[in-house]
Amino acid sequence: MEPAEPRKEIRLQLPLKQWELAQAIAVTPEHLSRILKQMEQDGIIRRQKGWLILTDPQRLQHGPEF
Repeated sequence: MEPAEPRKEIRLQLPLKQWELAQAIAVTPEHLSRILKQMEQDGIIRRQKGWLILTDPQRLQHGPEF
C-alpha cells in the first residue's frame, strides 16, 4: 500500500457576499448556508473572513452528497 499524498489546502478569496454567491449558483441564501455548514462539519472547507479554504479538495471530486 502506498502512503497517502498529503492534503493541500486551496485558498479562495471570495469578493461576493453570501447572498450574491447564492444568487449566482441559483440557490437560496439559506440553502447555501446549510450546504457550507455541512461541508465545514465534514472537514471539506473552512471559512475565514472573506476566504473559502478547501481543506480537502480531493473529496470535492466525488460530487455533492447533499
